[in-house]
Amino acid sequence: MKLRIRSLILGLPVAGMFLAHPAQAQSVFTSSTTADIANAFVTDGSTNNASPNDNYGAAGALMVAGTNATNGPFLSLVEFNLSGAVTQFNAQYGVGNWTITGASITLAGNAATQGVGAGNTIFPTINAGGFNITWMQNDSWTQGTGTPGSPEVPSQGSTDVTYNNLLSTFETPGTDELLGSYTYTPPGNNVAVTWNLGTGSSDSGFVNDIVNGTPVSLLFSPTSSTMAYLFNSRSYTSGNHPIMTVTAVPEPATSTLLLAVLGGFAFFRRQRV
Repeated sequence: MKLRIRSLILGLPVAGMFLAHPAQAQSVFTSSTTADIANAFVTDGSTNNASPNDNYGAAGALMVAGTNATNGPFLSLVEFNLSGAVTQFNAQYGVGNWTITGASITLAGNAATQGVGAGNTIFPTINAGGFNITWMQNDSWTQGTGTPGSPEVPSQGSTDVTYNNLLSTFETPGTDELLGSYTYTPPGNNVAVTWNLGTGSSDSGFVNDIVNGTPVSLLFSPTSSTMAYLFNSRSYTSGNHPIMTVTAVPEPATSTLLLAVLGGFAFFRRQRV
């Protein structure tokens, strides 16, 4: 019997879990992180080799900037595939026996100091200010191949995202969900900043994308006219790429079972002492 209990315990994927008294079973949780699979910035083309009909999906950086931020406005899109998180949570707790309790995105930029240039004349000077992160219902946009030095002009019918087709085709007013409003204070170059994303009842589309392991598209847009926030893209060769972290807890029945088995293990351990 002792050997069987020990085998059961060793077979449990308990790494990363915090265990509590049964009355606090929901404190058992697991986090999963994943890098983005697509991203692009778009701009209305006010200055410096920019155009509202051009794509900039292969640039090494993403920019969010207001209309009065020197060369603004800029918006950025980031897409994640969270199927790996679903696989992890299903293995940890059983298929569907878990609930999402939190999500965040971590970003860093190699030009993130107040008042400095952003490394390319297409971008405005770095400046503090407000921005929104919005979950997009439409994931049909594609990253494209354009860079600031060599913008891509997508062909007719292409899904490579531009400023104009983002507004006309890919945004879905009334369906897209605001996940949070934030204040950007430049932290210094290559300093990672984590932004918590909404996972409440008003964010059901975002949460359903996570739970179903389907693509998650996020849109970064300015709320301050002079803000300018630069962060590394997935194409940046030196790392600090966008990362999403998702946290889940088991359903109450699952967490109670886990704690009961672990409690039984502790009992048998005591009997052996």
